[in-house]
Amino acid sequence: MKIHISLAVSLLLLNIHFLPSQAVAAMSSTELCLYVAVLLHYSLLASFTWMAVEGFHLYLLLVKVFNIYVKRYLLKLSFVGWGLPAVIVTVMVIIDKDLYGRTPLDSSNETEVCYITNDTAKMVTTVGVFGLVFLFNMILFGVILKIFMGASYSKEVIGN
Repeated sequence: MKIHISLAVSLLLLNIHFLPSQAVAAMSSTELCLYVAVLLHYSLLASFTWMAVEGFHLYLLLVKVFNIYVKRYLLKLSFVGWGLPAVIVTVMVIIDKDLYGRTPLDSSNETEVCYITNDTAKMVTTVGVFGLVFLFNMILFGVILKIFMGASYSKEVIGN
């Protein structure tokens, strides 16, 4: 249940930082825009990471049903779920603080939001992380399906 709550909190943080992003970008404060952009990026990455943690936890519950006790399991998952995005964002800020700031929402619109200004960094850190999480969860889903379908098939063969 606590893993679900952490995912919900990360999604709530994402909404809290996304909704005022356009209004903050319209203001003259560069520091406030930097703050919102960093927290928006962190919240997005935390949401993706918690989705991967959910997939891993579901795998453990469905496949490794017995003997899955891990000492301080929730603490370790929280370290990954909240810590990994913090490391990525911190490294980006250390590399170049100007990666965050006002950026157009799309090429045809004059609306600006506070987010990552560099398109390459945006693709690598958001689309790349999403792709890895999606691939990770799809692999886990395939493994779970294979195990359950194999168990179902063996029951049919044994039953006949």
